[in-house]
Order: sequence, then C-alpha cells, then structure tokens
Amino acid sequence: MSKQVKLKFKKLLKKAEFVHADLEYHESLLPDAKQEFFAAAQEILNNLSPEIQKKISEERKQKMLAKQAAAVADANDKDSAIQEEKNSSSELLITDEFPEGIELNPDAERAEVPAIKESEVKKMFRGIATVTHPDKLGKDIPPSQKDKLGETFKKAKEAYSNGNWYILYSIAGDLGLPTPEPSEEHIEWLEEDIKFTAGKVSHMGSLLVWVWYIGDEESKKFALRNYFEQVYNHAVDI
Repeated sequence: MSKQVKLKFKKLLKKAEFVHADLEYHESLLPDAKQEFFAAAQEILNNLSPEIQKKISEERKQKMLAKQAAAVADANDKDSAIQEEKNSSSELLITDEFPEGIELNPDAERAEVPAIKESEVKKMFRGIATVTHPDKLGKDIPPSQKDKLGETFKKAKEAYSNGNWYILYSIAGDLGLPTPEPSEEHIEWLEEDIKFTAGKVSHMGSLLVWVWYIGDEESKKFALRNYFEQVYNHAVDI
C-alpha cells in the first residue's frame, strides 16, 4: 500500500464518518420535525372558518378519488408506467398521504455492485454477525450489552442490504475484528458510499418539514404557506 493510498483512505474515512453522523442527526430529528410541523399546520387549519374547512375537505376527497382512478389507469398501462419512471426527476412531490414530500426519484439506484465488493461486504457482515447476532450471544452477557450488540447487528444488517462498505468496515474496526488492507478499490467504494449518504442527507434537508424545523420565523412561515398551497390548494395569511 502506497503512502498516497493510505493517506487518501484515512482522509475519506473522516469524511465518511462526518456524512454518516450528519445522516444520523437528520434521521433522529426528522420524526420530531414532522410532529411539530403537523401540529403547527393543524392549529392553522383549526383556526380557518368552517366554510373554508368544508371546502378543503371536499377538495381533498376529490383529489383522493382522482388519485385512485389514476392509479388504476397506471396499473393497466405498463408502457405508461415505464415511461413515467424514465421521465421522473429528483423534484419533491407533495401528496395528501405524504405531505412532508416524496422525492420522485429517491436515492437514485446505485450501479450494480461489483462481485469483489459484494464478496468483501458479505465477509465482513458474517464476521460481525458472529459476535453481534442475538443467537450468538452467551447467557453471561449483561442485558445492556446484549441490547447494544443487537443494535449493532441491525445497523450492520442494514449496511449489508445497502452494500455500504464503510459502515461494515467501521463496525468491524470498533469490534476489533480484522479489516482489509486499504486499496484503490476501497477508496472508490468509500467515495461511492459518501456520495450515496450525502444524497440522502440532501433529500431530507429539502423536505418542507425540515425547512420549517430548522428555519427562522420567515422560513417557518414560508414552509407552512407552501404546505397549505400544495396540499390543500389554499393560501393562508401567516
């Protein structure tokens, strides 16, 4: 292993650690953001006149009926569905069911995982599973430690499913398990994992609920106005 590869790998490990910490930050707070945002939206909705509330309710019913009809049509027209998928973009779609926003092309599919990477990911996951899987833990292990190892196993399993090499590498290192010697291929895998994770963070950060949650007073008003316009087709004066 050359000095250049070693230093670049070390640098990317720090970057990967940062973007994954950023993702955990967003994932941990997003449920709170949703709860608080929808509570604020419901308060505004409750303060609207009965006439407007009735109008909004009727329009939502019409939207749901139209959506159901469109779903049936799409299911009967495979060619149309395929074309729609091809034409999808990374824009957010606001719907009644998912008012926080849905990315039309979420987490763009990763390229096919190379066989060598798949093999290494599988090998690391199996090694981690031997010391973290609930069925592998001895009876003398304290409950608190079992819970921690159980969470580690879940994290490793998710990383394995996503082909996330960095997470497995990081977990194996924390557990004192053998890790592969860094190479140019590992650098490529790290860069891929970083890009994929950063994309997920970017998507979550663009949701209206998140814009409202972290924003100042004007940002909160902006998010709520957009929410009512896109979901209820009604302009609110905030």
